[in-house]
Amino acid sequence: MGMRDAIPVIFAATLLDELNDKLVFGKVATKKYSGEIKEKGDRVKLKGYGDVTINDYNPGDATWDAANPNGLTYQDTHAAAIFLDVDHAKDYAIKLHDITELQSDPAARQHYAKKAAFGLDEQVDTFLAGLYTQAAAGTYALKSTAITTALITSYIGELWTKLQHENIDKKALFVPPWVVEKMRLAGIVHGEDLMGDHMVNGFIKSTLQFDIYMSNNCPALAPVTAGYRRNIITACSYEAMAFVDQMTEAETLRSQGYFADLVRGLHVWGGRLIKPKELVYLDLEEAPETTI
Repeated sequence: MGMRDAIPVIFAATLLDELNDKLVFGKVATKKYSGEIKEKGDRVKLKGYGDVTINDYNPGDATWDAANPNGLTYQDTHAAAIFLDVDHAKDYAIKLHDITELQSDPAARQHYAKKAAFGLDEQVDTFLAGLYTQAAAGTYALKSTAITTALITSYIGELWTKLQHENIDKKALFVPPWVVEKMRLAGIVHGEDLMGDHMVNGFIKSTLQFDIYMSNNCPALAPVTAGYRRNIITACSYEAMAFVDQMTEAETLRSQGYFADLVRGLHVWGGRLIKPKELVYLDLEEAPETTI
């Protein structure tokens, strides 16, 4: 393999690593179903299993004997399956006037990978954030147009209660920056949690039995009161969302019009909510503080 052929493979691998590091909602979405993805249009089969019915056992009782003339009633089991469609594709394409420099300079590869990964990250995370519309509840757990520091803890507690009813132990919470500020004023998070290396890829801390993530991609809604921010705040299990992705193409072409090489690649991905009961959300709009 020549130098020119080797570069896009290295660049694509670096870019995918950068992308996976930068995802916020994608950190929680399970990727265990990835399998072999080759192109947009592929479909991943997610196999599932149904519940087991529990019955009363009371032979000798007239009612039970009448309902079970042949003894125990056996339920049929069928492996359920849903499909995860790889239905999104995004590309990157850059012109490099000195291909040897990119090959020999890891910092240059890292720079372009970070820039490309940031753009791809926004696309993927925005999509995953929008999966709240598939939640089983079909609507918000609570809605408020006047969220202050005094209210934020009780509203987050409502999300905890709803997930706890589904026996969810490991929970994630996604909040926009203005909610993080309310949480800071309420003493849920602290200033040091938001500084330097303490906050990595959106993760702030684990508290209130949630892993708390901050994201600018929490879906924004039209505010009821002009000038205020309104967002969807999502809480879910680590099994609620599924996500698969792959860099399926990576190649270098010699420019016909310039002394340069063209490096391009294709990122394909898909995601869906696979456990709708394990995701709940709030529709919250900020309000000014009167007392803290």
